[in-house]
Amino acid sequence: MKYPDKIKKAVTLPFLMTVIFFSACNKRENNLLLFDVDGNEVITAESKITVLFFLSTECPLSESYLTEIHEFKNTYSSMQFFFCQVYPGKFLNNNDLKSFLSKYKIDMPVAYDCENTLCTKLNAKTTPQVIVLNEDTILYSGQIDNRASDLQFKKLSATVFYLRDVLDAISKGQQPSVKFTEPIGCDIER
Repeated sequence: MKYPDKIKKAVTLPFLMTVIFFSACNKRENNLLLFDVDGNEVITAESKITVLFFLSTECPLSESYLTEIHEFKNTYSSMQFFFCQVYPGKFLNNNDLKSFLSKYKIDMPVAYDCENTLCTKLNAKTTPQVIVLNEDTILYSGQIDNRASDLQFKKLSATVFYLRDVLDAISKGQQPSVKFTEPIGCDIER
């Protein structure tokens, strides 16, 4: 199945990595469709919960969470979770994103939301921001933890672990007790 050139625009990396594009316009049974760099549909397990990390190459706070994000993927991906980093923005270019991903050796699926389609659909406004989805239902949206109280003040370590608590609750078949926290970080450019 072939898709328009707009969907095929992608970041290619010199090392093995899956780069995915989201097309919020296309739907299959209320699920977002994912496309790889060749425009082929990537199908994730139907039962998986999707965890999207909205990040920016220009936001120091986003950058400071890359290690934790990798740890979440390693800890929870063998369970019912699918993890993906989303880099939004009309002003982000492919070369800058490619350099950033190579520098940090990102080894999880990545989406480049160049038209902010996914951001608009899911109301993502800040980086870093995490959104946990079950099909089209948002189970949690907000901060990864409480390490940052604003852009100027960052604690050495977090004391409340919002995303970990959400994933643990879902793993136990429970609803997350917290569904929203106000994300703190850099605004997503529209």
